[in-house]
Amino acid sequence: MVSIRLPRHLALPEMLLIALPFAFCLYPAIALLVSLSEIPTFFNMYSRDLLLLNTAIVLSYVGMFIASWFNWRGLQFTAILLVALLTFVGVPHTVRNLPLLEVTTQLVRAAAGVSLIVVAFLANKQQVSRWSGIGVGIGAVVLLTALIDFSFSSAARLFASGDRQFYSTYRTAMDLGNLSEEDIVLVGDSFVWGWGVPIEQRVGDVLERKLGGPRVYSLGIPGADVGDYNRQILDIPAGKKVKHVIVLFCDNDMPPRPSLRQSLEKAIAGGGRSRTARVLIDLAGYMITWSPELYAQMLLDSFAKEDRTFELRWSLLEHALRPLYQKATERSLERPTLVILPMLVDFASSFDDPHRRVAELAEQIGFRALDATASFLSLDKNLEHFRAARSDFHLNERGNVVLAEVLLKVIKNAPVGMRP
Repeated sequence: MVSIRLPRHLALPEMLLIALPFAFCLYPAIALLVSLSEIPTFFNMYSRDLLLLNTAIVLSYVGMFIASWFNWRGLQFTAILLVALLTFVGVPHTVRNLPLLEVTTQLVRAAAGVSLIVVAFLANKQQVSRWSGIGVGIGAVVLLTALIDFSFSSAARLFASGDRQFYSTYRTAMDLGNLSEEDIVLVGDSFVWGWGVPIEQRVGDVLERKLGGPRVYSLGIPGADVGDYNRQILDIPAGKKVKHVIVLFCDNDMPPRPSLRQSLEKAIAGGGRSRTARVLIDLAGYMITWSPELYAQMLLDSFAKEDRTFELRWSLLEHALRPLYQKATERSLERPTLVILPMLVDFASSFDDPHRRVAELAEQIGFRALDATASFLSLDKNLEHFRAARSDFHLNERGNVVLAEVLLKVIKNAPVGMRP
């Protein structure tokens, strides 16, 4: 008869509490392991980002098994903390929309918080140390972030009833069931969300005041890309028509070249869906500030035709824009418009060719396309004056007003100024 022995010094209740986050994490972990990246650089399956993410997940499971078998509390704590941190990382679109993924992520983090506290207490029983107290504090913070995010998502579901649908991922709760044929819908990322300015100064709110009647719905999510824009438009109920759907295109909507910097930024953007992660990211921003000019150059390099991945990435952009146009057309009485946002650097003219190519592609697909850079340059040759902050490419209050004027001309079919 075969007998199964538990690892030395590890009782069954302790094992269950410590292993709980790994049990909850199996669902997204398996989904990530079998998912296929849009740009499969490794094993004909994974991009660099997805390979790193899957490697980290596998290492956390292996580390947890070894640590539990040999009763190594430090390694146990590290493996659990790694799983908790991975819940803040952005995941591919193929995994992001899995059923119950948001709830599962919160359960993983909540269970990880409990497990960290348990491991810290067990370590303290073996050898009293100030590190055990720090470990309890870390576990409590992890648990608290999960509870805060769970409270926000639960509140969103609680206040959603019948035909009234509220979308908590946007900056304001909106009842999209009340859309009319006079209204305007803006689709985009943090520029539409209004990053860097009070909510009443974001472009959609400024535009609504200028229109003096029709509502402007700002469907903007920080960190979103063209693939996300497709899903945002689907938030408009089937059968509803608005006067105009306008997509705001930023240069980082071009699928970037694989790089460590881009991997980190994607991970940070993924945290935008967590309230607590957003706070942590803001705090980190004060300590780590990447040069705006270096970032702009990185975006410019993503449009370089000589890059070996350019053709594939350009094809991905086209394949994302085509369904976006189709979905927008189904919901817009006017021809959908794609407005290219200016790059707020002193070498903005270097983006003329990339913007022209994006506009031509959008026009071929069916959009009305225009580059807003000329309108900004006609008012101020130093585009840095429109920045929300010295190290922030988002628009300040003045920049949002200028962009609102551009969109107003688009809606009224008035000509938009060319680059002087």
